Amino acid sequence: MLLFCSRRTSTLAALGAAIAIALGGVSPARAQVSDSLRLELQTPWRSSAQWLSIRGGYAKSSEVNSPQAGFGVGVGYTRMLDRWRFWRWTMFKHFSLGGSVHVEQLGTYGRAAEYLIPLTVELDRHFSWTPYMKPYVGIGGGAFYRKLYRTGNDIGQFEPGVFFVAGMNTPLDRSRVLGVDFRYSSVDADGENPNPVFTREEASTRHWGLKLNYSMAY
Repeated sequence: MLLFCSRRTSTLAALGAAIAIALGGVSPARAQVSDSLRLELQTPWRSSAQWLSIRGGYAKSSEVNSPQAGFGVGVGYTRMLDRWRFWRWTMFKHFSLGGSVHVEQLGTYGRAAEYLIPLTVELDRHFSWTPYMKPYVGIGGGAFYRKLYRTGNDIGQFEPGVFFVAGMNTPLDRSRVLGVDFRYSSVDADGENPNPVFTREEASTRHWGLKLNYSMAY
């Protein structure tokens, strides 16, 4: 019972401090935590830690004449990298390597729908502003599967692409992390498949998404 109360107190403290700092009500210097709690909240970012993540939220194509924004869901795996010592330099400190699969409905016109399924890998750099505010930035790439439904000329094909990712995480306890994830992708367009509903006017298309992310760390 005491263990449950302790974990619950840590979770509420983390959420409360993160919200207060984000709203500007508490400065990072005043967001004081005990040394033991600080170490506990740092556990998901330790070397060789692994994350399993689920996320969901907003997805949009920036292409000309694209439909209204849709939605997307995804799963991901992340591993915090060990530090590499090379002569006088320490490499991959605070970096992670991961992979993810998303399913995104970019929008609809009537019954016609456009889907994008990115299968990607990424390298991220994590920062620790406060015990509760841990932003990250990264780059990645992979295969993006584009599928058109009920358009009169449906297609399904893989296209290469790259993306930039940025976000903010806050630890709920030593094994749970909550955050937001922003991705901006550039995908090569195949002009050999004209479509009467979802037209393309450029050699590459841009897509972006904003999703809530929940991770289990171990």
